[in-house]
Amino acid sequence: MRVDGELFAAAKATGADTGRNAAQQIAHWARIGRELESSPHISLHDIQRVLAGEPGASYDDLSELDQAIVRVDWDEQVNKRLASLNFEKEFTK
Repeated sequence: MRVDGELFAAAKATGADTGRNAAQQIAHWARIGRELESSPHISLHDIQRVLAGEPGASYDDLSELDQAIVRVDWDEQVNKRLASLNFEKEFTK
């Protein structure tokens, strides 16, 4: 499995603090994600509806925990977009 360089670096740094290597830290995070998705306290369906921008799906109607999950996804989307921008190319035009 290929892992994004930024994720690997974060896992390596966090793992150093917790006594895990990068692979163990990523596995740990994956287990946490699996548990969150299967938790009765998380409304995965509602989260997916908000992320998809479905009509009637409101971020404000989500629980605080669900909102936190949405914000993580939004942060990832923003970071991907920012990484793909090439202002030099645009300004040169």
